[in-house]
Amino acid sequence: MHHPRYIKPFIIMCLAAILTVARANYDSKENSIPLPTNYSSTPAILMQVIWGNVQGLGADFTLLNAFSIYYDASQANDINAPSWQALSDSFFLAQTLDPQFYDTYHIGLTTLAYDAKRPKEAIRLAYMGSNALPLNWQIPFTGGFIAYDLNHDYHEAAKLMSLAAHVPDAPSLAVTLASRFLKNDMGTDAAINFLKQMLKVLPKEYQSGIKLRLKDMQKGIKK
Repeated sequence: MHHPRYIKPFIIMCLAAILTVARANYDSKENSIPLPTNYSSTPAILMQVIWGNVQGLGADFTLLNAFSIYYDASQANDINAPSWQALSDSFFLAQTLDPQFYDTYHIGLTTLAYDAKRPKEAIRLAYMGSNALPLNWQIPFTGGFIAYDLNHDYHEAAKLMSLAAHVPDAPSLAVTLASRFLKNDMGTDAAINFLKQMLKVLPKEYQSGIKLRLKDMQKGIKK
């Protein structure tokens, strides 16, 4: 059965309208409309049904909505605010809808780790991304750095860095840094340089967490 071409845009417009009204009510009535508090496969399954054969479009929509959620979360001044969980849910929902959508990992990994203070979730997302995009070295590399920097889990960092180093055509810089991780020889200067490189490729809206981490690292060097 062929659907008219206007059906897809119509679905997106309806979802956008519902989202706008719901968020307006949430803002105006404080906590009368609670945001999701934990990730469940049920909403992801429902969204897969809703988006049908245009799940890539659903991932786009979900990630766009994440910008709005991120703004709410950053204004809350509370790392336990429900909006941080809603943001995490958004990244994992986008990943479920379209596992090969690189932007989910590009934005989600550092945002979960440094802004939402959820490095374990970031690492889980990194493994998902590495499985979905096995020829992409940046995803496991970033996940490995997060494991090293925030969790101080050198075993996990080594596993992810090894994945990155074995990706064909990975740049020599990635292979070199990965080898240093594997030898547990990553110093603070190298970590700072890596975060600075991340700032160059991340959207400005998602840089605050990394900037704070850089500030803390640089203070440690001066002491």
